[in-house]
Amino acid sequence: MEQKRAKRQNGDGTISYEADRNKYRAFIVDSDGKRVSKRFNTKQEASQWLAEMRTDIHRGDYVPSTDITLGKWLLEYITTYRKGVVRNTTYDGYLYLCQYVEPIADYALQDIDAHIMQKYFNNLDLAINSKHVIKRLLNHCLNKAVELKLIKSSPLKSLELPPTENNTVEVFTQDEVNVVLNTIKEHKIYSRYHTFVALAFASGMRVGELCGLKIKNVHDDYVYVDNTIKRIGKQVVDNKPKTKSSVRKISIPRELCNALREAHGGDDTEYVFHTDNMRPHDYSNVRSRWKKILKLCNLPYKNRF
Repeated sequence: MEQKRAKRQNGDGTISYEADRNKYRAFIVDSDGKRVSKRFNTKQEASQWLAEMRTDIHRGDYVPSTDITLGKWLLEYITTYRKGVVRNTTYDGYLYLCQYVEPIADYALQDIDAHIMQKYFNNLDLAINSKHVIKRLLNHCLNKAVELKLIKSSPLKSLELPPTENNTVEVFTQDEVNVVLNTIKEHKIYSRYHTFVALAFASGMRVGELCGLKIKNVHDDYVYVDNTIKRIGKQVVDNKPKTKSSVRKISIPRELCNALREAHGGDDTEYVFHTDNMRPHDYSNVRSRWKKILKLCNLPYKNRF
């Protein structure tokens, strides 16, 4: 009985000509005992397909046909394999990124090839670093599809993207630091960033950590860093540091600690640096202001934030 079943599954298959369609239709029984067929313009194409199918079935590489789309599978992957594994903020970020996959979301998962993927990323109107974030998510998603035999291989294997931009923090001379702080101290627009910039120079904190600093973590001669912020869509939310070394105590002058309390102003918010609606600053806005401040100071741009 087992021999008959194996023979039926791994048969040569057949090809028939459909005169009404002017097509050649190839038939074969797959490894699950299901009869699979596909139409072609020529008999040669049909024969080639049968040969590839026989090879895949024989090697155990056969992938059953499915009509699930990339968009549906991406959402399934995130909700089934990422929820409860990653942080809630990361999970929400994955869901937010789904909107950028909409241009190819309706493609059948098994129809997406390397060319489609390359054109999608070429036309994606995002910064290169953001493209790499989406690539990582899709890469994990498609590798899981390969593992589950939804597709034979990932169409991202041959994707070509420029490297990520260098975000290394650049060093300022003491003279440059003095120029920046003195220029904005009494400026009618940028004076509100004076304490923020002073803390950045004194502590070396990252921009997300500066924006996420809470008043409870400001002490007499140090700040305790245990929080950063993350942007998800239009929302700015707390995000705990990824490593233990990111949680640290940084010594700063006592007068700067007092300036931080003044910057908070006793307002009804836990964030030292906040907007008029008591929310933390968005670091993308901070970077934009930083470029304008350096221009005002006649200094070359350096990526401090």
